[in-house]
Amino acid sequence: MPIWATVTTTTLIHEDFIVANDGLKKPGSKPFLSSPTWYPPPPGTVPIFVDGAFLHDGGAGVGVVAWDSRGRVLGELAQPSPGINLHVFAEAAVVHAGLQFACERGWGNVTL
Repeated sequence: MPIWATVTTTTLIHEDFIVANDGLKKPGSKPFLSSPTWYPPPPGTVPIFVDGAFLHDGGAGVGVVAWDSRGRVLGELAQPSPGINLHVFAEAAVVHAGLQFACERGWGNVTL
């Protein structure tokens, strides 16, 4: 997938998230927190968790962790992404890194 397509998709997902969460936070209210719960994926599926960091000075980095259906780590990646100057590009770089990580390992059935 070309990076411009990843950026476009990431932007749309971000916009959907903002719309879906509009109105959840009322003035003076506390943020909603839930207990994190992990449910294993179906056998043969590789869940890939990604996260990015963006610094206003132009630095960015990506992190990727892949698990199996039993909760064991299959692989991880942390790397800088120099030259990124907008948060949406940092998020796109994270999605791209996660998908590339899966492709390089031959994982076809992944969730991101």
